[in-house]
Parts: sequence; C-alpha cells; structure tokens
Amino acid sequence: LSLWAQIEGLMGSRGILPASEFMAQVGERVEERGIGWDRYRLLPTLGWWGTGDRALHGGCFLGVIFAVVAATGYARALAFLGLWLTYLSLSVLGQEFLSFQWDTLLLEATFLAVFLAPWRWGRQAARGEAPSRWARGLLVWLLFRVLFESGVVKLASGDPTWQAMTALEYHYETQPLPGPLSWHVHHWPSWLHRACCVAMFAIELGLPWFVVAPQRLRNLAFVGFTVLQVAILATGNYTFFNALALLLALLLVDDATWARWLRPSGREPGWSIW
Repeated sequence: LSLWAQIEGLMGSRGILPASEFMAQVGERVEERGIGWDRYRLLPTLGWWGTGDRALHGGCFLGVIFAVVAATGYARALAFLGLWLTYLSLSVLGQEFLSFQWDTLLLEATFLAVFLAPWRWGRQAARGEAPSRWARGLLVWLLFRVLFESGVVKLASGDPTWQAMTALEYHYETQPLPGPLSWHVHHWPSWLHRACCVAMFAIELGLPWFVVAPQRLRNLAFVGFTVLQVAILATGNYTFFNALALLLALLLVDDATWARWLRPSGREPGWSIW
C-alpha cells in the first residue's frame, strides 16, 4: 500500500525513474545478444510483460490481495509465493528506489516463508502441525546473518568512530530519516553513547551465536534482539527492516516459553504460535 501511493511518481511513465524506459533499454540489449528465456534469470521481473502505469498499479493491487489472503490464513504458502514474485518484480523495476538492504531482506524472508507456511488449503487444515524444521532453520540463519553482519560491517568499514565507540555521538543527526526522539537522544552525554555502542556490539556480535544454543540462551538472544530493534525504531526510520528483524526473532522462542510468558497463572495453554 505504501509503494502503491508513490509508484507513479517513482517509476511511472512520468516518474523520476520510469520503469518503461529502463525495460526498453534492457530489452534492446537483450535483442542484440539474442537472449531468450534467460532474460527472466538475468532480470527476474514480470515487467517483461508490461511496464505501463496500469501494469505497475496492477502489481501493487496483486500484492495487496496476496497479503490479505495470507493474513486470513487461507493458502498461506501460495500467498507468500505470490507476494515474493510480486515484490521481486517491482523491486527490479524500482531500481535505486527498491534496492536497499531491507528490500533484499523482505524478499529472502518471504521466499523462505513459502516453505515455512503449511501447504494446505483453509485456516484449520494445518492447525497444530509443526512447521518445516529446515525452513525454520534457514530463517533463523537469516536472522543470524542480519544481526551478526550488521556488527561486522561497522568494524570492517574502517570508520574510526565505530572502533572508538563514539559513532553514536554522530549517528542520530546523520542517519537518513531521524525520528521525533532522535534530537533528544543525540544530546545524551558521551559516556552514555559509548555505553550504548558497547551494548549494541554485544548484541550484534555476541547474541547471534545463541540462536543454536539451549532454549534459555535463545530466549536471552530474543530479548536482546528485541530491545535493540525497538531502540532503533524509536530513534530512526528504516522502513520495515526492524519490523522484519523482530518477526524473525520470534522464531527463537518455543511454544512452551510463550505459554509461560503470556498465559494467566495456573491456566494451561490451548493454542500454538504456529
């Protein structure tokens, strides 16, 4: 829905980066080199069939329909597959506008969700059925990479402020989209910024290793990841990146733990997170 409201201005026929012009240029090169069906591998998008304004609006419309179907619980696997294909097509056509880390994360998470979701029709068909262990494992591996690589890339960047733990003294005023609290947090004392930086590296570089540890350590990792993502959400706008990380972190907590945390004392759980 968010993209739908902006799509003509971003990549429409009179937009900033028209998808039709982009595909026309690519199409010319494809014809020159005599590339056939391989074009879908080189540029995986339904835009090969049409890139007009109606086609772009149609892609967003399909995405909304697939999302509603997934939310209602019917044919979730097929709905996720449709969502992945739709967003992949639009992200290719969006060029710079849809080529950020969170777009890649959304595509990978949605693709893996196809195999995590039950391949059955109807809301009650797979109730109580455990999800695929290997699909869950791949999503947990994705969570590990998101957090761990976020810490590694900071230290590997060569930026001395990260190595000196002073980067947060500049982060809140230089990030792309500061939030309402950013100004206030920016004026915290230097020692508090350094402490937050140390805590952030501990969460990003240390806690990801707990995703394959016993349940209590996985719970600790979940709490740490949640605190970090909520703090980032409160002080900046990184679209759906943090929301996706929070959803992936839910996989670390088993049903027994959720039951202990959420049910009233003395009551037996009659539900499953799946």
